[in-house]
Amino acid sequence: MTLKLLRAGLLNRLAELLKPQGYRKREQSFHRESCLVRLSFHVEFINHAQDFDVTADVAIRHHAVEELLGSGKDVATIGAELGNIAGVGQHRWTLRVEADVAPVAILDWTTTSTFHRHGGPVLARFSIFRPG
Repeated sequence: MTLKLLRAGLLNRLAELLKPQGYRKREQSFHRESCLVRLSFHVEFINHAQDFDVTADVAIRHHAVEELLGSGKDVATIGAELGNIAGVGQHRWTLRVEADVAPVAILDWTTTSTFHRHGGPVLARFSIFRPG
């Protein structure tokens, strides 16, 4: 299997896992939209000759804040890479063969995963409006 097909397989698997939670795939990102905020989970690929690494980050866009700032760009208000949120530096998952896709995809969506321990709480904490 080519690296291009491995990347596509990972993105498709993540899309399947996230769809029931209301996330929609757009390129290498997965978004859950409301009228107030957009929650995002994004993966980045670091290519090597025989494999590639995947990093993952979460972000929140507060539509009202970004409109006030007036950049006119579709950017996140806050976000970070999962390993940095955990305080251990950038975390990478390596994919070499098709069998690597399922463990990497599932890793980020199980209750003991890096996502649920670090990314999920950031999305919850910074997406809730708290007056005053």
